[in-house]
Amino acid sequence: MKRLYLFLMLSLALSSVFAQSNKNLIVKCLDLENPDTAILYYPIENHIKVFYNNTDSNNFTISIIGGKIKKVNDQYIIHVLDRNRVTLLVHNNNNQSVDKIYFFVKDYKEPAVMLCGTKGGHVPLKKLLKEEKISLNLHENPFLKQNFKIKEFKLTINNDTQNISLISNSEYLTNEQKAALKNLKKGQKFYIEDLILIDAQNKEIKATPSAFIVD
Repeated sequence: MKRLYLFLMLSLALSSVFAQSNKNLIVKCLDLENPDTAILYYPIENHIKVFYNNTDSNNFTISIIGGKIKKVNDQYIIHVLDRNRVTLLVHNNNNQSVDKIYFFVKDYKEPAVMLCGTKGGHVPLKKLLKEEKISLNLHENPFLKQNFKIKEFKLTINNDTQNISLISNSEYLTNEQKAALKNLKKGQKFYIEDLILIDAQNKEIKATPSAFIVD
């Protein structure tokens, strides 16, 4: 019962931090699963749209405390500088601050590559040979949209004499990569590295590589 009470209190606290309560100033965080959640990530780009519902709603400017902001077409891009809090301000024609909203800041963690359901370590050869593609661990950034696409990755196999590297141009293992995995021996190491992902804004980002050992 005590744990349930603590969980409910934490949920209420989080909702009060993340929810936007301002009726005039509405900000949509385009990179989040719930765009009404006032969260920014550091150090990646954050894309937002701003709607100001007031008598002078067509004549306002935006500034920011704790970050940098620029307008691109009908949206804004924010780079966080203060990892404690970012404040967005609305100014009228006289450059007076007439409204504001606060953002909670979270550290962005690179998605980690997964194979056989693990981010690295020991994998059984029989299970490995059934794999058709790699995947990503997306649980490190729970509020972000999880629509990354794997554009490219490299399989590197460590044998006694040299490293063999084979590239795939999607999340799927190529026939050449599968053949190389089939020849692995117990205790041999291999790596999934040099990943290139495409994010929600169609930009290339990196992912954390993983090292594996065959059982």
